Amino acid sequence: MALENYCKENNIVVPEDNIYSDIITGKTTKRVNYQIMKSKLQKDDVLILLDLDRLGRTWDIIKSEWEELTNMGVYIIIVNCPLINVMPDSKGEISVDKRLIQQMMFTLLC
Repeated sequence: MALENYCKENNIVVPEDNIYSDIITGKTTKRVNYQIMKSKLQKDDVLILLDLDRLGRTWDIIKSEWEELTNMGVYIIIVNCPLINVMPDSKGEISVDKRLIQQMMFTLLC
């Protein structure tokens, strides 16, 4: 419901077949639906997660998943942590100061 509310508040339409959910713990990235979702992500896609811990439960796993996804060109939105949500401006760029704030907050939260 929180993700649904976030999307409504931000005028984001997510097709139902682009919504993935796993019942298994986030301790592993070997979750079936998580892996299916990752395999479909492409450059400039936006991944919306409720919490950062949906990427994993340890610093190493979260950092690894974050780096893999962002290196693919995927933008990550964490609903419950807006300070690390950085999207490109109208020119497709992200300022250095926004990247710095994102990195600092990401490190603190992990």
